[in-house]
Amino acid sequence: TQVFQTRSFWMLAISIFLLGMVTTPAQQQLVAYWTEAGNSPAFAATLYSAVMMVAIFTKIFLGAVYDSTSVSKGTMAVGTLAVASFLCLLLFPRGYAAAIPAILYGVTVSVQVLVGTYVVNRLFGDKEYAFVYGVLTPVLYGGVAVGSPLSAAVYDCTGSYQMLWIACAAVFAVGVGLVVLSDQISKREYL
Repeated sequence: TQVFQTRSFWMLAISIFLLGMVTTPAQQQLVAYWTEAGNSPAFAATLYSAVMMVAIFTKIFLGAVYDSTSVSKGTMAVGTLAVASFLCLLLFPRGYAAAIPAILYGVTVSVQVLVGTYVVNRLFGDKEYAFVYGVLTPVLYGGVAVGSPLSAAVYDCTGSYQMLWIACAAVFAVGVGLVVLSDQISKREYL
C-alpha cells in the first residue's frame, strides 16, 4: 500500500499505459502502412521481420545501456530513438530506405519490456518488484487494449498514417518524460 501512495508509482503507471497505448498498436499497423506506401506485401513483411529481429537484440543491448547509465539517461536515449522511429516512418516509407524506421522501431518495441521490468526494479527494488510489476503488467496491456482501436480510428478519420505516426511520437515522448520524472521523484521518495 505504501507504493500506491507514491507519486513515482503513479507517474510510472501512466507512462507504462501511454507506452503500451502506442507501441504495440502502431506495430500492428506497420505492414499495412508499408504496403499502402507502395511496397510489395512480401517486402513489407520482410521489413516487419526486421523489426522483430532488431527487437530481440535490442532488449539485450538496451539492458546493458541501463546497466551502464541511470534510468533517466537510459530512458532518454532509448526514448529518443523510439520517437525518431515514428518520424522516420514518415520520412522513409518505401524501398530500402524503409529499413531505417524498421530498425529503429525494433528499439521502440523493446521499450515497453524494459520499462516494465528494468525500470520497475531500479525504482522500487527487489523487495517490491514482484508486486509492482504484477500491478503494472495489466496497466501496460490496458494501454494496448485502448491504443489498438484508437490507432485504427485515427487512420479511419484521417485516411492516412501520417497523423497516426505524429500522434504516436508525441504520446511516446510524454510517456518517456514521465518515466524520467518518476525516476527523479522516486529518489526523493525513497531516501
